[in-house]
Amino acid sequence: MSPRKTRPKTRDALVEAATGLFLRQGYTATSLDDVCAQSRVSKGALFHYFDDKEALGRAALEHWMAMGEQAFGNGAYLKIEDPVERALGLIDCAIELSRLGPPGCLVGIFTQELAPTNETLRQSCASSFARWVDHFEALIRAAKDARAPSSDLDPRGLAQHGLTVLQGSILLARAHGDVALIEQQLRHFRRYLAMRFEEAAAHRLRGVRCLRSNGRKFPMRRS
Repeated sequence: MSPRKTRPKTRDALVEAATGLFLRQGYTATSLDDVCAQSRVSKGALFHYFDDKEALGRAALEHWMAMGEQAFGNGAYLKIEDPVERALGLIDCAIELSRLGPPGCLVGIFTQELAPTNETLRQSCASSFARWVDHFEALIRAAKDARAPSSDLDPRGLAQHGLTVLQGSILLARAHGDVALIEQQLRHFRRYLAMRFEEAAAHRLRGVRCLRSNGRKFPMRRS
């Protein structure tokens, strides 16, 4: 028999149940008994796949990131030819995703709850954030190279700014019970990023005109 190419359904059920519970009530407040009850899997079966709760938490993070990467990786914005509009399109994709359900991000929840006390999961969260920033940075860098390659635009810093706005808006939305806050803040950031590109392109154009003007030869006046 050929080896199984897919993960066992029992493991998937445990990871999906844990992900949902961690999102709703946090890591600390979720027990392994809760996960077993939600997934209808015995604790013995759980320990067959995961050594402890931390291992299950890492698996839930990977599951969450895989879903996010699939959503952003299949976004319509990636088909946009103009690199600036493509970078802005990622923000539009995030806005659309924010409308799908209650506000929450497993990476953000784990970071707030566990970063001071669990180094393993803190590193997993940092890696998860870095993967999102890497993707956004590549889009911003392509836009910069196309419109204003010599500008002082910082693709990495802008991508991190975008992540900060996204995570902060999710936190506000959870606190106020108002998912619309996410879209509101992301639209503010979209306008800011578009403005930065416009300013950089305008500065580049002024520089080109200045060079042309300085290099122009004027006919000498005859006395």
